[in-house]
Amino acid sequence: MGQKTRGRPEPKLKLPQSVGEVLQEHVVLESESIDRMYLNVYVPQLQRIGGVV
Repeated sequence: MGQKTRGRPEPKLKLPQSVGEVLQEHVVLESESIDRMYLNVYVPQLQRIGGVV
């Protein structure tokens, strides 16, 4: 008929034990920088005498 169970069944999957284990395969660090763009911008006010602060 029905299957008899004793309490809660054992989990079939092993759950991660720490935050590091959870994030290990799910976090990607991407970094982009536009500092070179700022270095290559033409600023006419800096070309005049007294324009540099």
